[in-house]
Amino acid sequence: MTLTQLPAVDTEESPPDPGGMIDALARIGYSLHDALADLIDNSVDASARNVLVRFVRDDQSIQRIVVADDGNGMSDSQLSRAMVFGVNLEHGRTDLGKYGVGLKTASFSQCQEVSVLSTRDGRAGGRRWQREMIKRGWLSERLEPAACAAMLAEGWGPVAIKKSGTLIVWDQLNRLDIGKQGIDAALSRFMRRLPIELGLVFHRHLGAGRLRIAIDTQHVATGELGPVHQVEALDPFGYRRTGRNGYPCSFQVRLNDGPPFQMAAHIWPAKSKDPEYRLGGGKVAARQGFYFYRNDRLIQAGGWNGWREHDAEPHSSLARAAIDLPSELDSQFQLNVQKSKVEVPPSFEDALEKARSGKTTLRDYLRDAVDVYRTEGVKEAGRTIPAILGSGLPAKLRAGSLRRLGGEKTRRREIEFVWDDLDDDLFFILEREDLRVVLNRQYRSAVLQGAHASAADAPLVKTLLFFAVQREFDHQRESAARKKNLDDLNALLVAAAQAQS
Repeated sequence: MTLTQLPAVDTEESPPDPGGMIDALARIGYSLHDALADLIDNSVDASARNVLVRFVRDDQSIQRIVVADDGNGMSDSQLSRAMVFGVNLEHGRTDLGKYGVGLKTASFSQCQEVSVLSTRDGRAGGRRWQREMIKRGWLSERLEPAACAAMLAEGWGPVAIKKSGTLIVWDQLNRLDIGKQGIDAALSRFMRRLPIELGLVFHRHLGAGRLRIAIDTQHVATGELGPVHQVEALDPFGYRRTGRNGYPCSFQVRLNDGPPFQMAAHIWPAKSKDPEYRLGGGKVAARQGFYFYRNDRLIQAGGWNGWREHDAEPHSSLARAAIDLPSELDSQFQLNVQKSKVEVPPSFEDALEKARSGKTTLRDYLRDAVDVYRTEGVKEAGRTIPAILGSGLPAKLRAGSLRRLGGEKTRRREIEFVWDDLDDDLFFILEREDLRVVLNRQYRSAVLQGAHASAADAPLVKTLLFFAVQREFDHQRESAARKKNLDDLNALLVAAAQAQS
């Protein structure tokens, strides 16, 4: 039975929509992973051990997203209370929920209709919100209990909902961008990105075995299930060796007369290609800075919150500091609605300047991180370390590159080539910190012209592009002139690929 067939028994009314609140909710800037993480917070607070995120699709689009958990579930009265906007829900000191509006804000940022089905002690119930009904007074439909019980008992992969558990269902999705390549490419993109983002946010829970998160797909017509993607913990401090002896070290930070809290200052080893350092790729230098945790849930992944002027200056990209916010400071460290960033109090900057680890200041720590970066950087003994062809090309070609460009006994930088999803107007991007050239996957068939796709495909195009951009890896900053050259090269390559299609 599909959810749209679930019969409603009656409706429940809350206070009228205050000043078009539902429209405001839809405009809150949640990303998909932020919205899903907000729902998973509720699952964790309900003591769920397993969570499933399911994309229900047809041949053209994603029709529905379901989040299923095997937590404590809700009674009928708890369901009614949870569906009231602005209700003051009680949260314990260790809960991940904070404001009591996460279900509403996260859901209506992504969809027009949200349903909650839950069972507790074997008694099922459900509520459904629809955008147009909410505008008439936050009306929610009470769903027929027997039909809710039947849907809760359906197959939800690794989540077995028996005596207790909950389903959150988003229908009439309004933000998912399928793109020109179609539904299969879009789902492939989500299956790559979501495990990274959710694995980062919940890495402590996942790593400790307290939580398991899975993602899968289901075809709405056939019921066929796609492969299950298990979310693995992605620890931003999960290096195998420290970048400098003496780190990590612990700084004690105190705001005025408030309770002190600890900051663990880490220095990553230089030139790491570990996924825990790259955190999904992109500009890795933007991941430097503070990592704020609340009850073991990562809130903010990087950024200096005004303590340093430049959040993404490459020379300090190895510096990451973990801060566990005690509940006593909830009133001073404010979370944004999406729970993705921390607003620090005015006294935070002064507290950082006074913080010490022995005799080491945070400024000393930052200088040490910059020194590690520069010592292991692109310069050695006053000359540039040679760039050679790296992974993504045939082994024989890479060996020839080493002989001709690097010398057998010389240190070198291997430039890696990969295919990934990029915007339509880009043929490639450079990830300087990772020594990587990322090629736009949508132009792959135009480049290959019927040849077999593989990790080492398109050697001619990759080699020519290597010689066109190799000097860019000598610079960590992009000048206006070099940016124009790269923009011109991108535009011409895109035009050439489109002409080949």
